[in-house]
Amino acid sequence: MKTKPPSKKKAASKCLKAPKQEFKTETKVIKPYFPFHPPNEPECYELDDLLQEAIQWRDTETARVKKTASAELRFLRNLKKAGLLGHDQVVILNSETGEEVNVGVIRDALEEEEVFRAVRDLHQAGERLFELIQFGSVRAAEALWDSTVKHVTWLQICATQQPELLQRHARLAACFPILATLVGGWEQKAHDIVSKLDLGAGLASSRLKPGASADESHLCRMWAARAVRTLDHNRHLKRQMNCVHDFLKANPDVQLAFAPLPPWAQAAEKLPPLSSTSIKAWAALTRQMIADQMPALHTLPEFKSVSSNIREHLCTKFGEGGDTEGRIRHALLDKITSAMRATLLKDTRKT
Repeated sequence: MKTKPPSKKKAASKCLKAPKQEFKTETKVIKPYFPFHPPNEPECYELDDLLQEAIQWRDTETARVKKTASAELRFLRNLKKAGLLGHDQVVILNSETGEEVNVGVIRDALEEEEVFRAVRDLHQAGERLFELIQFGSVRAAEALWDSTVKHVTWLQICATQQPELLQRHARLAACFPILATLVGGWEQKAHDIVSKLDLGAGLASSRLKPGASADESHLCRMWAARAVRTLDHNRHLKRQMNCVHDFLKANPDVQLAFAPLPPWAQAAEKLPPLSSTSIKAWAALTRQMIADQMPALHTLPEFKSVSSNIREHLCTKFGEGGDTEGRIRHALLDKITSAMRATLLKDTRKT
């Protein structure tokens, strides 16, 4: 039985039909921790972009929630105008919502809302000026200068007259803005402000003495200081990651996955503040972290002379062939953790 050949139209339509293609978006995998970088490399983390995006989302979401609560905000502003926000124990009925509210709670909520709006406006203004500067605007650069001088001046006044308002934030900060002037004495003023605020007292890196000479001990101190900074970053990371997880839940379209967390990063979350009593735990975790992140530590150029001295010592102690790679790495880690112990400041401040 002969089959009838397909018509030219049907044959043409079959040729025109393209096969279905499925386009899959690739899921990006990032490290949910801050990896260790040697001191001669910049501290650049792929997690930073995600943290920044999550924080921006949180601020935007906060603004949206506050906007929907317009009745409550109107009520707060009316109370402020009436002068009733100074009485913490007063309970007032909100006629718009029908709920009883405590004035003390209301005042805190109103303050938070006002601060949020002011910070948002400040950031937007600064970003706009910086955008104009990128296009070569001299006026924008001058305006940024003038506004920055004003804000730093106000901050210095606050630090001098009401340091208790800034001390909690200052203890976890690594810097404080200071105005350098042509008039002498600003250096001493800066030193007095930093001392009064107890700047960086809550950071683990503040517990180490700064190194001066560029010798072998200085190299090991640099590695010890970077290790302390990395562990301290990871020690405070859990709170920031909560914001990231909320961001991912609210944005299911974001194709993102987390790499497994190494044991040292998990242990870093439970580290106590760095002190003479906790230095043993910090040193042990430093060894684990560097061994995991830098398995070829003994081959790095900066450790060439140190490794050579270690080899001679090992050959003298264990005989020919005693300078194994494992022993050399072990000895280098001993020197780094010893430098950490040697540069630890006495426990004269709370951490």
